[in-house]
Amino acid sequence: MPKKKHDIEEEVVEEYKDFLEKLYDRSKIYRNLVFMSRVARMIFYLILGVSIIFVVLSGKPLVTTEKIIYTLSSHPVGKILAVIFGFLLIIYGIEKPRG
Repeated sequence: MPKKKHDIEEEVVEEYKDFLEKLYDRSKIYRNLVFMSRVARMIFYLILGVSIIFVVLSGKPLVTTEKIIYTLSSHPVGKILAVIFGFLLIIYGIEKPRG
């Protein structure tokens, strides 16, 4: 009897989780990247939360995601920080299925 599409998807997800678990256990660099990606996500949510509160209290937005990216990318140091921040958010996206 052929495997159902759902069963194949579950197998792929399990293999992906196992691969990430092994990588996390064996690589200190990857472990540190995962930790920094969680910190980057926390900072992003803090900025977003403060912006939402400011909108409610003052009636005009403090920052938007586009404004944050534009402000960072308008300075050489900001470009480096934006690339690092983006990379860490990508790492978080890769790591998220592992839980």
